[in-house]
Amino acid sequence: MLMDGNRIEDLQRMHLLFSRVNALESLRQAISSYIRRTGQGIVMDEEKDKDMVQSLLEFKAALDTTWEESFAKNEAFSNTIKDAFEHLINLRQVLTILLWFCHICWSVSIEKF
Repeated sequence: MLMDGNRIEDLQRMHLLFSRVNALESLRQAISSYIRRTGQGIVMDEEKDKDMVQSLLEFKAALDTTWEESFAKNEAFSNTIKDAFEHLINLRQVLTILLWFCHICWSVSIEKF
């Protein structure tokens, strides 16, 4: 995808073309899907927990550069990036809560034996 290749100029042209045909919503949805999919790979990889924060910061910095240079600092795209990152944070919180709940359930079931 263009996002993975950091193809700023191509993304600029795409943004311009999509804006001319009133299709920016489709582009925003694609960007949101990309962020969620890529970010989920970072957040859910337990082997790289110690590098997760740094990886997310680098990912966010790259997205900010793309937003500034390719999407003309469009506020709707800024909100899309923010919402997708909130989703990633919530994923990790849900995972933590589920793991805690499983631990409690497992502890209770052990005590019964």
